[in-house]
Amino acid sequence: MLDLPAQRLYAAPDLEKENEENREIMITMRICGLANLHEQKAFRPKELVTVLSPDSMPDDLRPRWIKPACHHVFPFDDVEMASHPGAPTATQVAELIALGRRIAAPGAATRILIHCAAGVSRSTAAGFIFACIQRGPGDEVAALSQTVDSSVSDFVSPNTLMVHYADGLLDRGGAMVRVVGEWKETNFWT
Repeated sequence: MLDLPAQRLYAAPDLEKENEENREIMITMRICGLANLHEQKAFRPKELVTVLSPDSMPDDLRPRWIKPACHHVFPFDDVEMASHPGAPTATQVAELIALGRRIAAPGAATRILIHCAAGVSRSTAAGFIFACIQRGPGDEVAALSQTVDSSVSDFVSPNTLMVHYADGLLDRGGAMVRVVGEWKETNFWT
């Protein structure tokens, strides 16, 4: 059984204090839905990751306070069956991982704003993938805790298809899938 309480566990690091002695440097994430996107300016994100259906991207999607080169768009639907048209593909998740290896590498300290339509599934899967990349194998529970604590929403349900692809691409041997499955079972189906 997963030892991860439903309440938030991870205290997001304060970027101003990240140089303190013995402090682990970590990315700081904020995960939200499209409706909350433009309210996140005070978070001071350096990178913006958008995961939306191709047919639901508004023209004014990128806030002016995000540089165009720092806005990363992943166009796919929020479905968890690979056979569904518009479902995330392994190639798209590999591209997300490549971005994560660049902006969320071990030792990286940046602010990443991640959003999807509702801030519940695709964006939390992306955040979990980034946290797993930064933390490395064996720390998936802490990575999920960090993701939950980074979410504006109280309802967090990472897209299992994205997590499945990432688990394989990152050679996690099922650990990422297991942690998310246990989280969902513990928090939503009891």
